[in-house]
Amino acid sequence: MNNNIIKIFGITFGKRCYWTHHILSLKNLISPRLNIIEMLAHTSWGSKTYVLLTIYKSLIISKLNYGSFI
Repeated sequence: MNNNIIKIFGITFGKRCYWTHHILSLKNLISPRLNIIEMLAHTSWGSKTYVLLTIYKSLIISKLNYGSFI
């Protein structure tokens, strides 16, 4: 592991307090979850809007909001 990066309570800090490492790790974590929502939102499945919103809130917004107060 790179010594310039430290992860505390799930938030990745770089050496110079840039957010690039944290944003990239969030992007890599959320990308497969967005693929799940895209698959469920396809017209052949016919899922409802409120179901997609519930899945979005539980899978994606929860990860984005964690640590946002910093």
